Amino acid sequence: MNKAICYIKEKGIYMISVIYGEEELRGYYEKLGFYTMLCGQLETYKSK
Repeated sequence: MNKAICYIKEKGIYMISVIYGEEELRGYYEKLGFYTMLCGQLETYKSK
């Protein structure tokens, strides 16, 4: 993950998001510099 983050920074990408399903992963991502953002999601149709 650190290599990926370095690469993204070198390319000048401003922001990346990570979606994870297990709450116990929060600490892992926080150690890498991620922070929790409030957001919402709406599914407008069911995928097949």
